[in-house]
Amino acid sequence: MNIWMVRAGEGGRLAEKFAEGYVAVGWSEFGDMSAVTDKEEIVRLHDAVYPLMKRGAVPNSVAMFNRSR
Repeated sequence: MNIWMVRAGEGGRLAEKFAEGYVAVGWSEFGDMSAVTDKEEIVRLHDAVYPLMKRGAVPNSVAMFNRSR
């Protein structure tokens, strides 16, 4: 079983969208990722957006992105 915590953003700004049945997981810094399917490309993009992230934390972050698709 997977359990996800979904929040409505700062100040609950997305609460109305949740009430309409919409939930999205994403990192807006990446831009449109709908055409990206290769895990290595995701890692490259991740490194460009978060160049200071510790190398050991990158696989977990990339895995969360892949699970949210």
